[in-house]
Amino acid sequence: MTKELSKILIVDDDEIARAALEALLAEESYDLYFAANGYEGLSIAVSLHPHIILLDVMMPNMSGFEVCKKLREFPDTASIPIMMITALDDTQSREDGIRAGANGFVTKPYNKAELFRQISELLHLH
Repeated sequence: MTKELSKILIVDDDEIARAALEALLAEESYDLYFAANGYEGLSIAVSLHPHIILLDVMMPNMSGFEVCKKLREFPDTASIPIMMITALDDTQSREDGIRAGANGFVTKPYNKAELFRQISELLHLH
């Protein structure tokens, strides 16, 4: 019997940022999916039911905080672990993320060990 790969949805409006995460996560056995904005991320999350969502904070039209809040409103996505990915490294942003329903945070540029540790912890939640 083949073990199902963990499905990770990466939501980031920056193509280079998505490619950087893809390159980092390619070392592991994950099934990666991508969304280029919040609306696309919501749609994919509802249909895909990923094991974890890596969600950029600063996106046009709908911020990562808004996406996180909306994901927590839908019964099908409410329990999916969400890691906010941000260049913001201040207490207020972290508090905003927690209020929105985020389970973890990682700042850009990525600390690879921290990124993998948090992903592993959040996958165990799911």
